[in-house]
Amino acid sequence: MPRLPPKYEPKNSQSEEETNNPQIADHCNFYKVEKWMKDGSKVDRMLYAGRNLDKAREVFAEAIYHRPRIRVTIRQRTQVLEQWPKAQLRPRASCEAAAVAQDEAEGATLGFSA
Repeated sequence: MPRLPPKYEPKNSQSEEETNNPQIADHCNFYKVEKWMKDGSKVDRMLYAGRNLDKAREVFAEAIYHRPRIRVTIRQRTQVLEQWPKAQLRPRASCEAAAVAQDEAEGATLGFSA
């Protein structure tokens, strides 16, 4: 963008606010794109932190495109909005069935019948 005279230069809007400090990002409720260690135990580095969710999604998609095996999330404080690779969640019904089967097995080992 060409340099405009000071009176015509647009002000920095709130949607363009960014930081490279994770504590400030949490305090200001920014969207954070974070690269995680291979084992998923902790954040390796923050790729983006700002108020613009569309830009966070662009950074997220770029990271996945360039490194498909990367572990990356978009978070807002503790809420995870998106993550890569996608979480492998078991359906609730199968979890309940597994719990019932485990209870029955424990009951059988104690001599109870169902």
